[in-house]
Amino acid sequence: MEIVFSADGKKIASRDGGNFIKIWNLPSGEKLQRLEIPATVYSMDFSSDGKKIAVGTWTTVNLRGNNEREVIEAIPLTIFDADSGQKIREFGRGDEAIAVAFSPDGKKIIAGSKFRTARIWDTESGEELKTLEGHTHVVNFVVFSPDGKKIVTTSYDKTTRIWDAESGEELQRLDMSFNSVAVSPDSKKIAASGKGAVLIWDAESGKELKKLAHVPEETPINDRVCSVAFSPDGTKIAAGYGKGIVRIWDIGSGGELRQFETGGERENVHSIVFSPDGKKVAMGGDFVLQLWDLERLPTPVVRPAIINF
Repeated sequence: MEIVFSADGKKIASRDGGNFIKIWNLPSGEKLQRLEIPATVYSMDFSSDGKKIAVGTWTTVNLRGNNEREVIEAIPLTIFDADSGQKIREFGRGDEAIAVAFSPDGKKIIAGSKFRTARIWDTESGEELKTLEGHTHVVNFVVFSPDGKKIVTTSYDKTTRIWDAESGEELQRLDMSFNSVAVSPDSKKIAASGKGAVLIWDAESGKELKKLAHVPEETPINDRVCSVAFSPDGTKIAAGYGKGIVRIWDIGSGGELRQFETGGERENVHSIVFSPDGKKVAMGGDFVLQLWDLERLPTPVVRPAIINF
């Protein structure tokens, strides 16, 4: 289950792998909006003002009785009004938006696709501004740096690449495959989760700075890191694991500050994010969304019984 906060911390959106996006009020847990998308939702992101939500989809095939196949075609990258649910604009044709992200100022949007590219559009005019080319497989993750000057992409080709957001030039290439990538608030560091570790790099040089929570290669997949996020002040990293475990790490010392469990040993923490004030952490598992108050652990702020899928 993927989750995203609005920049003001007043909304959180979740998608559960189907064709619905649910938008919730915080801290009440009241459901504000339920968007039904005519395709399987694969990615989403709030604009910086929290008024829009971008949605990327993927073509899926459902097997039915008598060996029949139901094909649900992806729709173009689409921006919706987060309050009314009305469609605002579509971008591109034919590309499946595996991953989407707004620029920090909301003026651009990027989408990674199954066609090995990431395309950038102007959100107002709909004009395509740039195509990032170089990956040799599906581009499954995209994000702008907080200063808007760089873009980070990951791909099934087992590379992570850093690009100049203005020129489209490839600046760095890391020959590793990751489940999740995050850029620090000052845009100087990149964190990624993969086979058993949270790795931190210098965004300019590509030099590895630190390795957190290293797990041997042979460790079962459920003990590995599934998702990562920087705190808003850039001093901490939250990491989600298999077996419903979340750990908070101090970047400076490399020490573990907190550890808590979501209550489900079979839950993989696929998505994790700090609230904009850094006081809460939201996690999305296979079937549940939880919001935790870091100052009052282990009590969840919004319990699974309130936000339930």
